[in-house]
Amino acid sequence: MMPPTAALRRFTLDRSRLFEDRRGGEIARYGFSVATLSFLLKAGEKVEVIDAVPACPIPNTPQWFAGMINVRGNLLPVFDLKLLLNLDATTPSRWIMIFGQGSAAAGIPIDTLPTAVHAGEAIAEIPTLPELLRTCATHVYREGDRHWLEVSFESFFAQLRTKF
Repeated sequence: MMPPTAALRRFTLDRSRLFEDRRGGEIARYGFSVATLSFLLKAGEKVEVIDAVPACPIPNTPQWFAGMINVRGNLLPVFDLKLLLNLDATTPSRWIMIFGQGSAAAGIPIDTLPTAVHAGEAIAEIPTLPELLRTCATHVYREGDRHWLEVSFESFFAQLRTKF
């Protein structure tokens, strides 16, 4: 019988092929949605998705700041993009995506789980976006009528923290 630690080490992950698509060498990216906006995760970006839990509101904060949640003993801020960007907020989000780690971590409610997408061609002109997103959008891709935004959520959260 193999010791448990040996069993865990017998398989290795070839990270060079992690984002390779077998259909033609295109890179499959992971995308998710918040209301009508579609976002792409940067290749290799580490995120965690949890079921939506009620955030503990903080008095005298903007309405788009949902509050704080406890994730494994760490308090994390949650920012509601639907309220912040005046998007359709008729349906509640089912999940919270957490970006970053430790004290730099923050979350946003999302409507769809991340799935592999082929984002199409990068476009040079950024479509009309709210100012907060425009300054943090690193790339925009078009797939048919759909635009996929690659956003630096680290700088996005840094901007939001200055609004308190």
